[in-house]
Amino acid sequence: MNVKLMMPVLGLIVLTSIPARPLPTDSVLQQETITVTQLYPGPVESGDTVRVRVAGAENLSGVFLVDSDGNITAPRLGQIAVVGATTSVAAERVTARIIQLQLLKRPDVVLDIIGRPVKEVIVGGAVVRAGSQTFKIGMRLSDLLDGAGLQPSSDTTRVQIDRGGVVIVVDYQKFINGQNTAAAANPVIESGDRIYVRSMEQLAGIARVIGEIKDPKSSIVPLSNRTTVSQALQQAGGLTLLGDPKRVSIRRDNRDVYVDAEALLSGDLTNDIQLLDGDTVVVPKRIRKAEATVSGAVRNSGSISLVSPVTLLQAIGQAGGLLDGANRKSVVVRRLSLDGKLVSGIADLDRDTDAAMLLQDGDVIEVMQKKRISSFDFNRIAGSVIAAVSLLNVFRR
Repeated sequence: MNVKLMMPVLGLIVLTSIPARPLPTDSVLQQETITVTQLYPGPVESGDTVRVRVAGAENLSGVFLVDSDGNITAPRLGQIAVVGATTSVAAERVTARIIQLQLLKRPDVVLDIIGRPVKEVIVGGAVVRAGSQTFKIGMRLSDLLDGAGLQPSSDTTRVQIDRGGVVIVVDYQKFINGQNTAAAANPVIESGDRIYVRSMEQLAGIARVIGEIKDPKSSIVPLSNRTTVSQALQQAGGLTLLGDPKRVSIRRDNRDVYVDAEALLSGDLTNDIQLLDGDTVVVPKRIRKAEATVSGAVRNSGSISLVSPVTLLQAIGQAGGLLDGANRKSVVVRRLSLDGKLVSGIADLDRDTDAAMLLQDGDVIEVMQKKRISSFDFNRIAGSVIAAVSLLNVFRR
């Protein structure tokens, strides 16, 4: 999540930085300057980096990462679904959102794909060189296994291809022997496939770990006679910040067995479950409602749901409106920046750009009283112009 607010250029901006929790990396607006070396063809894919240019509106332009749900998140526009769309259709969706929010009447929007992650396939199990290999269109199973190298103990009669959760079992030995040269014995590989070669000495089978794990390359887990859920999670690198340890489950025989992974990862192995051949450990995302907090000189302080786009003025309205004596020109907005620090700025509700500012998950809004503003040390604030300009650049970037 990035910060991009239109603030008054009046020196009434104070920059504060305090340690804060790290932010998830998906759907993050990249602040750094990016040198574009090539453009990629559509449709837009998850993981792509897209550049949005709105003519004459730098504050609406930016470079965004397409998250795993297929959205980009623009600070003033909210989430916009782009996966599967051509660049022109994606640009039309951005245009529609700008018009919907009444930010511009006839926006001229161009959207380009300027980055695309390297596509990989992963080979694991009884091979000499386990790990990822760069995907190439048209490559076959033989290309991957030649690159990884088979071991003497490799069981090539039951090579497994995990394709989006669907496991395909291939008798690759028939291809090696020349008995079957058809695609069934040496299939074409797709980007993202995970190949697992069993060992003839391995009797307990394999399990998989999917979802919010830190090391997807280690998601295929060879099972010994006593491999457990905690061991499988450790091999997969543990949970990401988005992983929900309270809803981890084992998918077994078309039913889900739920596990208290929070206890397991903290060292309590009392209910650690042994995995069986074919089990899938599923780590889902945390279920959390996006919301902002409004406090200060409003009638009803509290949380505001951000399920749909909410502007600063709308949020204050949902909090019951301003109290008598509230200072419309001094609304403090606190937001986490890309580097995990808390950035504060002061918005003026009488400025259309500030009032129409779109709130982001985690924003904290505080409406100040007029008497508090009158007690400000304006000489100190005037001496902080550099900090004010720095904050403005962060918000507008």
